[in-house]
Amino acid sequence: GESIMKGRESTLKGYTAADIADQFVGGIYSSWGDQTKDWDADQLAQAKNMVEIREKSVLIQRLKEAKQQQALLVAPPPLHDFGQDSGSKPNDFDHDEYYSHTGVPGKRMFRSKESLLPQAECMVNEKEGAYPNPPPAPKVQAEGEPRAATREVYRCTCHDLPPDTPQVVVQQIEKRKNDEKTALRPCYAVTDRDDTTLVFESRFESGNLYTATQVGEHEYDLVLRSDTNTHGHTQWYYFSFANTRRGVSYRFNVTNLLKNDSLYNKGLRPLMLSSREAAESKTGWHRAGTDVSYYANGVRRRGVDQYSLSFTVEATHDDDTCFLAHCYPYTYRDLQVYLHGLMMCTTRRRVVRRTKLCDTEAGNVCELLTITDNPKMPGFAGKKAVVITARVHPGETQASYMMQGIIDFLVSDDERARELRERFVFKLVPMLNPDGVINGNYRCCLAGHDMNRRWAKPHGRKHSPIFATKLVIEQLQRETEVVLFLDLHGHSKMKNAFIYGNDARILEDKFPSLREPSSPTGDPPERSAERALPFMLSERAPCFSYDQCDFNVQRAKISTGRVVCAREFGIVNSYTLEASFCGVSATKTHFDQPALLALGRDVCLCVLDRFTASAEGVIAVLDREQAAREAKAAERAAAAAQREREGGG
Repeated sequence: GESIMKGRESTLKGYTAADIADQFVGGIYSSWGDQTKDWDADQLAQAKNMVEIREKSVLIQRLKEAKQQQALLVAPPPLHDFGQDSGSKPNDFDHDEYYSHTGVPGKRMFRSKESLLPQAECMVNEKEGAYPNPPPAPKVQAEGEPRAATREVYRCTCHDLPPDTPQVVVQQIEKRKNDEKTALRPCYAVTDRDDTTLVFESRFESGNLYTATQVGEHEYDLVLRSDTNTHGHTQWYYFSFANTRRGVSYRFNVTNLLKNDSLYNKGLRPLMLSSREAAESKTGWHRAGTDVSYYANGVRRRGVDQYSLSFTVEATHDDDTCFLAHCYPYTYRDLQVYLHGLMMCTTRRRVVRRTKLCDTEAGNVCELLTITDNPKMPGFAGKKAVVITARVHPGETQASYMMQGIIDFLVSDDERARELRERFVFKLVPMLNPDGVINGNYRCCLAGHDMNRRWAKPHGRKHSPIFATKLVIEQLQRETEVVLFLDLHGHSKMKNAFIYGNDARILEDKFPSLREPSSPTGDPPERSAERALPFMLSERAPCFSYDQCDFNVQRAKISTGRVVCAREFGIVNSYTLEASFCGVSATKTHFDQPALLALGRDVCLCVLDRFTASAEGVIAVLDREQAAREAKAAERAAAAAQREREGGG
């Protein structure tokens, strides 16, 4: 609300008058208020003049014109006033029916867990360049054989801006209108019944296929669209192909990936959804693909090596439309539909308050949920606060499922959920980067910035969700204690779920009291306290690996959410929770949607156990954690000694 936007002198430090002007134009501040009370007359005049210039500039005008003229502009479901009780329940709202007229699958279409590819080989050789499936051998052209013709059959030009368009003027594109009467014209038109060319499409929310080139009868080279205003960050993919033939195997080669290693070499398989199977047998998203391999393709663009992902999928129906994705899609509209159903329930609405955190650069609403008993009452009545955020990286959709698991549990009738609501105020930002999610970006916002590297000094307009979230945390710290900050992510190179934390020593310069081994009241040492919650999560959640947790802070991570919230606000328990794109090493199964939802529930239970435990209880947890670390170190030492003996023999 407006109250948390006032009195932010500390937040304004380090910003120029031009920065302040941009923040006012971007809609972060609704009035001058007390924010500039220490400025002299010249500073005020300069800032006001710059605001007037910004408001009248050609840049802002062109942005408005682009929004008005863009025929494919996103039109998310309207936000309704849920002040009146409608009497509806969440299960009265049919999510899949909501999507039926668009042809885009809803997130609730999914299949239960499936096994990974055989992992014996890749678990033995998990070194760079060791492929469980070798890269495809180059095709040899036989003498006298006609050269195979290649042709481009799909190109998405939605994001091709005119050369004179400023970079900030970027369209927010859904690529498929809600109105079922206005369907997009396919980029390729099938000529007759004998034409077996696949018809590709990605002009829907979160889709990001840029081009498809047919290089064989049933083989296609695919190029993904880079994140908006960047030349890279290609990993997420989401597109469809139609005009299939039953029993035919189609080979896809995604040719412009940038990471030098991938979980596809450790058992990860693509996700696929068949529209016909979903309609006939209710089979939704499931793991598919054979001969999966990830390899360097020998191409360099802008001095960067390119990598390819190749895999084969078999069509199970004629004239089917199939979708392929890197991870289970969770779009901005999915979030809106979920929140709509949440607020339609009378009992849940009593413990949830849904408000607007801010507007994004493209004009989308960044949502803020407050979950506690009596969430509309001013003040916190002695309750401590927990802040959880998700989807700062748009392509890490695991974060949205974990967040939904957290919300589902917190609003439930479970006795432990009631205790959490009685003791804590939860501030949740379910989607920090709606613009990136809508446009199918993997990592960046529309400005081309990784917002998880902008927490130290976020721009009021370009990084408005980060800027506004910091204001919320600052306000909470003034009124109560924030005992936990948790940022939810997906990881592209390691399996399992794990946490990145902060060694409490990084706080000592700003918070000298943390140098003390323990407090006078006998509370556990703060220097070790950051390890308690991750260890408790490892004891509760089978998919969580404490051995993979890391509490060191690398130089490249000093502007991330977890580090900035620890350093600026003194939040000792400030973490990044990662869930693998692949799965769990112990069970050799992929993460699926129910597993990610369950992980969210386990996070809530660990919050209850950790922050309601006595000092003796926390010390007991830390004792177990230290014993586990020592046992693991002894195990590694013994294994190293064994290898040395074998090598010497």
